[in-house]
Amino acid sequence: MKIFVKLFAALNLGDDLFLKILLERYPDTEFVISAPEVYKIVFNRYENLKVIQDKSNSHKAISYKVRSYIERNLFPSLYSKRLRLRADRRCRNEDEQFDAFLSIGGSIFMQSRKLSHYPDVIYYQAAKSYYKNVFFIGCNFGPFNDPKYKEDFRDVFKQVNDVCFREKYS
Repeated sequence: MKIFVKLFAALNLGDDLFLKILLERYPDTEFVISAPEVYKIVFNRYENLKVIQDKSNSHKAISYKVRSYIERNLFPSLYSKRLRLRADRRCRNEDEQFDAFLSIGGSIFMQSRKLSHYPDVIYYQAAKSYYKNVFFIGCNFGPFNDPKYKEDFRDVFKQVNDVCFREKYS
């Protein structure tokens, strides 16, 4: 079995501990993460982990941020289309087939500001279309102030295999 794991790969104790537990508990399962190169060193003793280079921050240049801001505020349909293309590119992997997608994280469903389209909603919708099994563990929902954000995620949660919230309020 091969599972793609999305986590906050910033040498964060909570997410890294979740990953360590998975690697040790399921030694016959291959886990793949997109993370900085340091993760190859930190988790080098686990043969069931493959680290692929995280390129998600390579487009964080000022010009990219300015273009995104302009598109988001002046051309929301173009912005939505770009978000979908980027989500598809991040989820699609012609070289490997995965049995599942697992998202680990605490505050992965927080609305930072009110937008016409939410990148995280679009990303998780794309994940569901590329992976037949999708799971969220160790997460909480909120804070949010846009009912659309909540409803969009309610639709996402209905389509996935399981969501394991870490507290009752979520």
